[in-house]
Amino acid sequence: MKRTVAAIDGRGRGLCVTEEAPEVGAGLVGVQVAASLISPGTELGGVPALRAKPDPDRPPRLFGYANAGVVVRVGAGVQRFVPGQRVACMGAGYALHTDFACVPQNLCVAIPDQLDYAEAAAAHLAGAMAEFGIQRRQMVRRLRALGLSPRGAARLARGAWRSLRDRQKAEHERQFDGATPICPHCLGPLGPLDHFCPKCCGPVSAHASIDPLGRIYSTGRAYREAMSAKPRLVVLLGVWLIFGPSLVLFPLALYDQVRMVVHVRLVGLGDAVPSSDVLSGFLQSALLWCWMLLISGILWKMTARWIRFRRTGA
Repeated sequence: MKRTVAAIDGRGRGLCVTEEAPEVGAGLVGVQVAASLISPGTELGGVPALRAKPDPDRPPRLFGYANAGVVVRVGAGVQRFVPGQRVACMGAGYALHTDFACVPQNLCVAIPDQLDYAEAAAAHLAGAMAEFGIQRRQMVRRLRALGLSPRGAARLARGAWRSLRDRQKAEHERQFDGATPICPHCLGPLGPLDHFCPKCCGPVSAHASIDPLGRIYSTGRAYREAMSAKPRLVVLLGVWLIFGPSLVLFPLALYDQVRMVVHVRLVGLGDAVPSSDVLSGFLQSALLWCWMLLISGILWKMTARWIRFRRTGA
């Protein structure tokens, strides 16, 4: 089965590429696309740089991350969707500008009857922009906590975002004098439109840290590297500084919960604690234990790996 996918070539021109459609494997959903969303910033931001200094040898780059259509096939293990169901999809490399997309089921959502395909294709971008606004509001709140006025905090936050945006623009416009930029993580070659390395998926631009969806990928990679990559002392110390105080305070919190559950009296009364409060205390104690076990596991694994690496070098 063939499919047609939109792409951008080394001259900054849009074109259609015909290729073999991917197999609908386990956990995947095959979607006959009816509408897709083009993001003028994320997807087309680097086109002017390509047109200003074209690279004819650069292979076409497929793009797209939000579309909507009808499920035509489902892979093994897919239980949330059935053929004939209308869905909206997201995900760079999956929800492409194409007539047939193969998308993981956890990146799809059913479309309500009152929405058409064009509106559904834009739903994920609307959610991402809402998350972007929440992030900016959180920054303003942190700045206000430092004593700045509301207007001053908003201006400083806006300036910070503009600085990152301008830096990203400069990265795209920068010409490498004919040299090919490389990924700082794996030393693989990068294209002018790449925010994540196509080889190792590591973040390689400022956009990967400020884009609402890209920030999720970047954060996940940071956590994964902390647990599985080559151990570094600065990372180990940082993790201990972040999670270590929780282990120190855990005995105090647990003692307070146990005291309340076992033998606590109401202020000035001496009556037994109501059963609802006892149940709440048990649940809080269980959550504390789960949190302590999670933190202990992270710290133990990272510390043991660092010690083993220091001894064996592997």
